[in-house]
Amino acid sequence: MSEEEFRRIDSLFDAFEVNGDGTVLRYAESKQQVSIRIGSEGRDFVWLPTADGVVRRYIDELVAECWLGERPDMCAVAHANRKKRDNRHENLRYVPAHCAFVHQHIIIREKSGTEHKFVSALAGRKWLAEKTRTTENHIKYLFGKKRTNIEGFRIVYA
Repeated sequence: MSEEEFRRIDSLFDAFEVNGDGTVLRYAESKQQVSIRIGSEGRDFVWLPTADGVVRRYIDELVAECWLGERPDMCAVAHANRKKRDNRHENLRYVPAHCAFVHQHIIIREKSGTEHKFVSALAGRKWLAEKTRTTENHIKYLFGKKRTNIEGFRIVYA
């Protein structure tokens, strides 16, 4: 398969098409490209006109729809290599929605500079809750808000 292969996006009434690595989204008829932006959470997205107004759509979800098929109920798109901007269809997969946040790497730095790497947000939350003597639910809430500084610990969401 050539990386320049384009597929039409069913959920957008075939008005748009995307290539297999998610670097180009364009109008299907005119081939005019749509500007891809980077969201605050680190994912690529586009603003697209619809009958209901302008909507925000994530590139990884559009590529997955075209190459992996319709998203199963209660599932979300995950990146196999955990790089949110790597939207190649080979890198995407559907996982249960409750697992999507678990697939995120977390790096926690202490004031001393010591760095702790966790392969899941869940493991990072548990460790930080213990270190700060805070409830895990409170840490989960702060992680959900993407806080980068929690009680003197620097949090990096990778």
